[in-house]
Amino acid sequence: MSASSPNACRHCGLDVREHMQRWKAGVGWHKWTPPTQDQIKTRMRARRFARLSALPPEYHATTAEYTEWNYACDTPDTTEYCADCGDPECPRWMRVQDRLDEQRLARTTARFNARKDTT
Repeated sequence: MSASSPNACRHCGLDVREHMQRWKAGVGWHKWTPPTQDQIKTRMRARRFARLSALPPEYHATTAEYTEWNYACDTPDTTEYCADCGDPECPRWMRVQDRLDEQRLARTTARFNARKDTT
């Protein structure tokens, strides 16, 4: 069963705004008709089941590297990208990477300042 809106038409499952007048085999031409309480309950359970059984969201927080070797010199050309969607311009991944870079810089600066104070 599709996870349609709980308050969709009793006969065809379309919302009131999309409905107008529709044709359905067995019913014919009809206007939007309010669903029964059993239909509402069944549709709400179907939506809940679909939500709970859906795959977990992708967080775009992992980094992957694509390395292309340049044979003219022995240094690799490394490009970082989002390991979830594969996009090097992924805004979520870039935001997470920027935050991680700031945290790493703050830790490194704190360690450097701690060494500097002890000498």
